[in-house]
Amino acid sequence: VVQIMKYHITLVVNVSFFFTYICPLAEAEVYTSIADLGQLLYTDREVLKVLNTYLAVEEERLRNLRWLKDQYEKLYTVAMQDEESFLTNPVNAFLLVKRLSEDWETAGRIIEAEISRGNLKIMK
Repeated sequence: VVQIMKYHITLVVNVSFFFTYICPLAEAEVYTSIADLGQLLYTDREVLKVLNTYLAVEEERLRNLRWLKDQYEKLYTVAMQDEESFLTNPVNAFLLVKRLSEDWETAGRIIEAEISRGNLKIMK
């Protein structure tokens, strides 16, 4: 009987200790977990902002590239209608050489997408 009483007293003390000291710690961990998840939501929002910015810059780069392609296409179409008269015109000959030297550098920069690489650095 004495051993059963000691067992019950020990059980009551252990249960009391558990509810007094351990449960509040577990509750604090739940609050900490929720706070950590809140930080993840904030991080998720920041990732969305970076992706939206990146997409906007890429879309602008592609618009510039399409515009440049359209310009080349228009001039090529005009030149091919009467190639000889187009090439014998000194202004057209000058613009052709200029386009294939200076303007091609611009196209190269757009294609290389230095802006894209900068945005990728932001995302790392």
